[in-house]
Amino acid sequence: MTQIKRRAISDSQKRERFQAIIDTALRLFEKQTYQEVTLEVVAAEMRIARATLYLYFKTREELFLVVLEQLYQKWHLSLSEKLKLLLEESTAASKLLNINQVADLITATLIEQWPTTRLAALLPTVLEQNIDFETALRFKRSMLSYAMSTSLLLEECLPFLKGGLGGQFLLRVQIIVTGLQPYAEPAPVIQKVVVEPDMAMLRLDFRQECTTMLRALLYEMKMR
Repeated sequence: MTQIKRRAISDSQKRERFQAIIDTALRLFEKQTYQEVTLEVVAAEMRIARATLYLYFKTREELFLVVLEQLYQKWHLSLSEKLKLLLEESTAASKLLNINQVADLITATLIEQWPTTRLAALLPTVLEQNIDFETALRFKRSMLSYAMSTSLLLEECLPFLKGGLGGQFLLRVQIIVTGLQPYAEPAPVIQKVVVEPDMAMLRLDFRQECTTMLRALLYEMKMR
């Protein structure tokens, strides 16, 4: 259970508490479902009053948008670093990556940072549904800033994405994640159902399906 000072008075203390709330929410989310991690649960875990939590976040959706924002930043940094490494390791004759390499790498990073993938799948239907305009605008601007350098690097790896298609591709990665993740990690009762012998068609492997869809998308974008 998180130990934290009862009152945050100075700006540095407030920033510390703000981050502590985010870290606590993420730690709980890594072990539980989003539905289980309420503001009340976060406050209890931190041993602070629920009213104190509301000084920092008006809704659970607002809190988890900030959690996702920080996770997205880490994911973009990880993906960019690994793309740069692949470029450095590519042969002198060809400093470009192929579609399969890029699709495989993106899928691998999504699996490595599974809390990011789980939370990203909730973005359009849950996290963006109970927030005000200013919160939404700040979040979207933050997402665009993180995606910008990654999209430029993708365009360097795959030149057919130049002219802004790198950004469009990243948006479609989000759409693929939103559709696939809930089927790859369904509710506990469905997990029990799909192991039945006659349910084989309903079993979904995230790595295989995500890689297949990303490859297909990139090949389609290349053919335009």
